[in-house]
Amino acid sequence: MNPRPIHGNINPNELRLLGLKQENLLDFSANISPTGLPSGVWEAIKSVDLKIYPDPDCLEMREAISKHISNSSMKIPIERVFVGNGSNEILHLISRIKLSKNSTALIMSPTYGEYEFAFRLTEASVINFNANFDGDFKWDFKKASNLIKNKKPNLVIICNPNNPTGKYSKREEIEILVKASLHSGTILVLDEAYLSFVANPWNSLSLLKYSNIILVRSMTKNYANTALRLGYALAS
Repeated sequence: MNPRPIHGNINPNELRLLGLKQENLLDFSANISPTGLPSGVWEAIKSVDLKIYPDPDCLEMREAISKHISNSSMKIPIERVFVGNGSNEILHLISRIKLSKNSTALIMSPTYGEYEFAFRLTEASVINFNANFDGDFKWDFKKASNLIKNKKPNLVIICNPNNPTGKYSKREEIEILVKASLHSGTILVLDEAYLSFVANPWNSLSLLKYSNIILVRSMTKNYANTALRLGYALAS
């Protein structure tokens, strides 16, 4: 049995084996905006010169992201923006850089299964800190903080809002993890792939004042362009 979690929509080969067609199905396996692509995307795609290699530094895209998320109180320079083929690739790259056979990663669970798969590829030890399964899937952040200080993992990851529970953690809760991670020399990854689906989110960009945090964001779910594989990270 393949232990890897399924990432993405239904596999076309699986549909063929079942004698089904994609257009005849309602697919709830991925959380993608029902409003579809923003206007102008197809026109932009048609303007791409396919005979030119893409820019490996993604300069124009990083400039656009920087301009889009910066505001009067906080500017995000392009040096703090990293672009990947979806946030999934970025998560794998982070794990390869920060983890190895003799390292440890802590996952705030239950959550997106690709984290543990990526971490175990590096042969790192994985600790799952579970939420309360008997109620509203809340985490005890003080207990998590103590665990981080005692175990001193190389990497901690939390999905906010969380997939699949939908739990959206408050700023003060995330800051408990940030400060415990700072104390332990730990990198904290905040996966915000579904942030755009939160009605009134708090401004997580303010967390970038901490040197040990990486914000990872997706542009595929909220803009309904998963085939393009777009994601970015913000960090020191």
